[in-house]
Amino acid sequence: PEGVVYHQILTKKISRLQPFDFIPGGPKPNLADLAVFGVFRPIRYLTAGKDMVANTGIGPWYARMEAAVGKSCRLEG
Repeated sequence: PEGVVYHQILTKKISRLQPFDFIPGGPKPNLADLAVFGVFRPIRYLTAGKDMVANTGIGPWYARMEAAVGKSCRLEG
C-alpha cells in the first residue's frame, strides 16, 4: 500500500539528513526545510502525520523545524 512506500521514502531521506540538523546540512533551516515542513505541518496531528513521526525518524527534524518556525498563526473560529 501507499503508506509503506511513503515510509520507505521518508526513512531513506531522513537517513541521509543525519547527522545534520536541517536538509542542506547546516545549523539553520533554509527554503528546502520550509517547503517540506509546509507539506507536513497541516497533517502532523492527523493519523497519517502521527504515523509519519512515529515510524519514519522524521520526528527530531520536525521538532527542530517547529521550534525554528514557531507556533501556527491559525485563527481559532
